[in-house]
Amino acid sequence: MPLKSFKLISSVASRERSWPYFAFVFLRTFFGGLLLVYVAVFLSDPFDSGRSPISLTRGVFDHDARFSNASNARDPAFDSAIFGNSHGQALEPNRLSQLTGHHFLQLTVPGTGPLEQLTLLRWFLRHHKEPASAVFVVDDWWCESDLPIQVRYSFPFWLYDGWFEYLPRLLSPYAMDRAARRIGLTVGLYSRSDPANFDDYESGKTWAFHPGNTIGDQSAPVTSPTVKFAFPAVELLRKALAGRPALPVVIIMPPIYRTAIPRPGSVWNERVNACQVAFANLAEERRHGIYLDFRLDDDITRDPNNFMDSTHYRSNVARFLEGRIAEGLRRAAIR
Repeated sequence: MPLKSFKLISSVASRERSWPYFAFVFLRTFFGGLLLVYVAVFLSDPFDSGRSPISLTRGVFDHDARFSNASNARDPAFDSAIFGNSHGQALEPNRLSQLTGHHFLQLTVPGTGPLEQLTLLRWFLRHHKEPASAVFVVDDWWCESDLPIQVRYSFPFWLYDGWFEYLPRLLSPYAMDRAARRIGLTVGLYSRSDPANFDDYESGKTWAFHPGNTIGDQSAPVTSPTVKFAFPAVELLRKALAGRPALPVVIIMPPIYRTAIPRPGSVWNERVNACQVAFANLAEERRHGIYLDFRLDDDITRDPNNFMDSTHYRSNVARFLEGRIAEGLRRAAIR
């Protein structure tokens, strides 16, 4: 065979052999790099959930309460928490701490319902063996009877669950970004987000609430006096608290503007009334439990200046509620 032809065949064969080698090197480099990134994200503990064997600076730089609460709820600086959604967000934890002598943080997350709030409760109790108190700000979503209980907006249940749910999520862009923030927080590039998690969303905004004159819910009146309602979320709260019988608990249904209150005699009015009885019974069953009902037609709920919209009260009402919550906790402690 001519030398030139031999070299050509040899070159072709060499190229054919190089492709599997190239693919092997590429895959090894790609997955090796991916593994290094995964290990780095895991060790940085991007959400400060306490799962990493390495201890970085406590806390996170993250203003999304769905994720930052994984860190805040296990902070030993706090022994008490406020649970709820935006209907409890105006309550100021530092003021409650001053009024009660406890150390409060906000674990409210806007847009959440019972399942998300119970998830945060269980996480808080898992990391606080002897909590001082708990405040639940409940609303109409707690009074629904449909099963399964609805989750209306995205929530990272996996972050508060077991290893099998947590580990696969660490390769997400969000986790990687939070890992970089955690490292930046440790080396001083960022400042820790407020560990008490208070967001004064009323501040700096102009509110012009102009309610109509129509009383809320116009559904048909109850026709049967024997209608019975089920409240699966209330039962889940009872079970979640069962392991802490001595924990002082205040359950509060906050005020809404009077035109948003269900029309007397309507189905929803009867349902909310029955739901309030269920919460009151739950509080009464506990050694240190108090239920506070502010879903009333009174001076507060008749003044539109007290509200940002029909169901969100302003800071002046929040200060009033904080005083009543503190009083309720004192009463609960001596029951």
